[in-house]
Amino acid sequence: MPSTSSPTATMTEQSCKDDVAYVSNLLRSDFSFVPTTKEVDALQYCATKASQDIVQNTKTQRLSKLWSQDFASKVGLVPSTFSPQHTVLSKAGAAAVRSRQNEGATTILSDNGWFTVIKDQTAPFWTSFGVNGVLIKYDEPGLYGRINLFCQRKNDIQSMLSEYLQFRDKNITAIFKLFADSIQDCIDRGYRPRIGKDEVLDLDEQRLFDAVSAMMHQVSACILKIEKAGTHGNQLNALHAMGMDCESYCQTWIRKGQPVGAAEFSVMSPHFQTWFYVTNYESLQATTEVSTECLRAYDALCKRFRRRLMFAGYGGAPETPPAFVSLDGLHRSLQANNVSVLAVPVAQFHIMLVLACVLFAIASRWYGFD
Repeated sequence: MPSTSSPTATMTEQSCKDDVAYVSNLLRSDFSFVPTTKEVDALQYCATKASQDIVQNTKTQRLSKLWSQDFASKVGLVPSTFSPQHTVLSKAGAAAVRSRQNEGATTILSDNGWFTVIKDQTAPFWTSFGVNGVLIKYDEPGLYGRINLFCQRKNDIQSMLSEYLQFRDKNITAIFKLFADSIQDCIDRGYRPRIGKDEVLDLDEQRLFDAVSAMMHQVSACILKIEKAGTHGNQLNALHAMGMDCESYCQTWIRKGQPVGAAEFSVMSPHFQTWFYVTNYESLQATTEVSTECLRAYDALCKRFRRRLMFAGYGGAPETPPAFVSLDGLHRSLQANNVSVLAVPVAQFHIMLVLACVLFAIASRWYGFD
């Protein structure tokens, strides 16, 4: 836990309450966006070109932002087979499912077998939003050779998006625990935020990670307790009742307001990071034993996280537009567009019906059908 002498402890409780939700929203607005309808159309065309690259076994900037690096094939970013099923993330996801099943342990697996969730190589709050939802099944229509959420057919985009978000929401308890464990993993490997790297957190950040790990594990235990009690209907409602929420992100061939072009992602298979964040300070404290000190640490760590993401070029400045697509925002946008599209034929039908009635009335009077 951070000591009372920590710089984060000087923040008053009221300012912390005001700041916690603000900084969470700032992270979302600085680094994520929702593509417009025209941009989605352009992304579909880019996905078609990327599929042609795969068929032709040609490495291009559409397959990975690291496509030209010698290690891209070796580490499974762009597999030598050019099969998304053979990327490092797809293979890791499939291996994790097999391992858990062989052990007879509970597996985070979607009902249709499409998705699982695995830990990221980088700790949450470092330069990662959190755990990775990964596609591990490719033998169904709409999934063959799929390298990204965005693909040639809009129906397939909507299908994968809906399937993933339903899977995520249905498994919030298990996914949140994996998120909390990922923070603790950083501590357990000597405060090294990235697997296989020698970089170590400074002392102040070590205290912040200690506090936030403790906080997230307290929340994880409370979500499980609320879920078992069945007082809030489902796992997502339990999370909301505690003053927390989640959002999932992916990268594709576009940044906010920029032309569609080169890949923003490294791995050429569908994968989605999920971040959990505080929305309501009072609700969180009312339903858990999370201390004010832990919430101050969360606030301070979010601010450091934001600076790191800005420095890494993921957004937060006019010259670096947001790089992450919000899956939740995109889902709401596509649903709204579907309603609008359906409303047009219905409105046209009503107009035609009225005109038909008017014409019939005129004809009746003219020919004396009374």
